[in-house]
Amino acid sequence: MMSLKLSEISQNYKSGKAVLNNITATFTTGISVITGPNGVGKTTLLRMIAGIIRPSSGTMLWNDQDVFTNYVRYKDILGYLPQELGFYPEMTGREFLMYMAQLKNIPASLCKVRIEEVAEIFKITDVMNYKLECWSIGMKQRMGLAQAILNDPDLIILDEPLVGFDAEDKIYIWHLLSQLSKDRIIILSSNILDDYIQECNNLSLLLNGNIKFTGKIFEFIDIVRDKVWLADVSYEQAEQIKNTYPISIFELFNDRCKVRVICDTAPNIAGVRSVEPRIEDAYTYFVQYNNFAKGESNLLARDK
Repeated sequence: MMSLKLSEISQNYKSGKAVLNNITATFTTGISVITGPNGVGKTTLLRMIAGIIRPSSGTMLWNDQDVFTNYVRYKDILGYLPQELGFYPEMTGREFLMYMAQLKNIPASLCKVRIEEVAEIFKITDVMNYKLECWSIGMKQRMGLAQAILNDPDLIILDEPLVGFDAEDKIYIWHLLSQLSKDRIIILSSNILDDYIQECNNLSLLLNGNIKFTGKIFEFIDIVRDKVWLADVSYEQAEQIKNTYPISIFELFNDRCKVRVICDTAPNIAGVRSVEPRIEDAYTYFVQYNNFAKGESNLLARDK
């Protein structure tokens, strides 16, 4: 079975401050999602996995072989979509993919066939002869995904691949990635946990340069079982609650609000009731509890 193993990977700024701190993780066949707020190091981690930057310390093994010992071979099995992919606007879509095929050392005899295949997969065939400067953001993102799989890689790294798509397109792209992941490792980042992302094989939550959780979605959600409370309150009450407890959902209906409160014990709110946890509740528990540490110290218990 294919595997990518990170062992105590760290990355520091020139000042010595850590961006990533002793990251240890194993990725196998399927889709692994790395989530967390903006600025926590997701892009840095993916750039390291893609071999663009070397870690300050730690090891990274592809099928038990050090990635940087034979990086040329590693690149051959890798497909990568950065958060911002640079395009040559004067190129047509076909010209751009031909250029990328040459960079990826795809044999000339296979280039044209492979280009047409990925164009069809991501539904960009009809615009392949148009210059990229005329393409919409969504179509450019499809092009970015197409070039990432152009060399039929075993390992696909995607940094926020669903940005720029509407809801219907996101579901379509996710379905494609799910099909590709049956015999590949796909690692993608996302700070939005939509319903379809909950179908991933593994979820890792990155906070402050550390992995705070890694595992199945149901395990992530189960962490906040018996810690999620629903209250129907006035808008004024809701505003007060926001300053006291972490809130995962705040829904306004006329002059009333429904709020989902995260707390180890029943909060002091009239009519509050316990409800089944959702993924956004678990995310809120990890991401926001530090902001309420003084008033709700028991929220820290699970992380100690």
